[in-house]
Amino acid sequence: MDSKLLTSIVLPFVIGATLLMLLFDSDVSTGLMYFLIIISVLYLFKSKKSIFYEFDNSELILIFGFIFFTTTSVLWLLLFDTSHIALARNEIYAVFGLSIPILLYLRSISFDVSFFLPQMMFFVAILVFSAALYQFLSWNIFDVKPIVFFDNMYSVFPGRASGGINPIRFSAITLAMSAISVLGVVHFTPRKYRVYFSISAILLFISSILALSRGPMIAVPFLISFIIFSNFRLNKKSAIGFVLIISILGGLALSSDLFKSRIVSVKSNIELMLSGEFRTSIGARVEMAYAAVLLIKRSPVIGSGIGSYKAGVLQLRSEGHKFGPEVGMWKNPHNELLNVLVEKGLFGFFTLIGLFAPLIYFYFKNRYYGTSESKFLSQSAMVIVIVYLISGQSIALFEHKPFTFFYILMTLLIFSAMFSHRTRLTRKF
Repeated sequence: MDSKLLTSIVLPFVIGATLLMLLFDSDVSTGLMYFLIIISVLYLFKSKKSIFYEFDNSELILIFGFIFFTTTSVLWLLLFDTSHIALARNEIYAVFGLSIPILLYLRSISFDVSFFLPQMMFFVAILVFSAALYQFLSWNIFDVKPIVFFDNMYSVFPGRASGGINPIRFSAITLAMSAISVLGVVHFTPRKYRVYFSISAILLFISSILALSRGPMIAVPFLISFIIFSNFRLNKKSAIGFVLIISILGGLALSSDLFKSRIVSVKSNIELMLSGEFRTSIGARVEMAYAAVLLIKRSPVIGSGIGSYKAGVLQLRSEGHKFGPEVGMWKNPHNELLNVLVEKGLFGFFTLIGLFAPLIYFYFKNRYYGTSESKFLSQSAMVIVIVYLISGQSIALFEHKPFTFFYILMTLLIFSAMFSHRTRLTRKF
């Protein structure tokens, strides 16, 4: 295949399709991710260019972090009894290490994702918003179960937009994409790109709201504050104006029927929990966390093995601990940090640091680089970190394909785009 055709048409299409299918069907997105890996390996194998050159510290940290996460997971598979859950998790965890050729490939061709991103995000936003609106209206206005597009999750989460995945994951990913689109409006100069990003930001944010997920919405004020304080110098008057605008927007959101129902639910959950009833959404999460802490105490250094949470809860029950029926029903404690500490102990904690550290380091290294593109890329990296850190307090992240593949793909695109940007500047001067 002609390299120019691959770079200008096929590659952007595959990347955009992968981002889209992460929200609708995990099997299709898996196929597309492996297609990207295969293309990358074949190109690198046939290419005569040196692929190991000009790595900066952030790229080296990224490569080490991804490989460290994958190799640790494989090692834990050998250390503990192999289970179906552990094998399934390792298939997902392996993509971190296997995705390194994608980064090398994108660097080799100096792939400039910034050139394709506005249009790519625009089309993804339109399709995602159309599906989310259709699902939400079908449930809540017409009282009709939506036609199943791909994964049959609608019967599990009635009344909420979810694409084809869990509403929390749908909400978190669309929120991250919306915030990145806002950054595109701030940093991209061409007017048509700003229009693309503006529409994308609005449609993706509405899609995120229609999922009615409380966890990702907690990230909204943090994202707004980060974007504003990273890009605008605020004097006393503008700071007061900022607080007033946030207060007004927050008041409007809280006064809507959508949020009122969720707030009432939270209040009711807390009241029941304080009275000793934990059979609620929030109460169940508290009990899940408590069970996770008990399991962590038993093996704090190396954990109990991948996928061990559910079996560990059963053992705790047999020893006399009493939990609600939701505890142990799921394969994780609905918290990424607790889950990884249960499974891999302190080593698991370091693997998480290895995943988040590259993006954080990338942000601090490039935020004052001086160009609009570098600021856009560095702040996009931090947007992903904010969304994932906050969402990870109410759901496990990297054992699910949508969360994992989105994190991998966006990280690789951000790093390769920065390399392309540096290369163009070097040639220019």
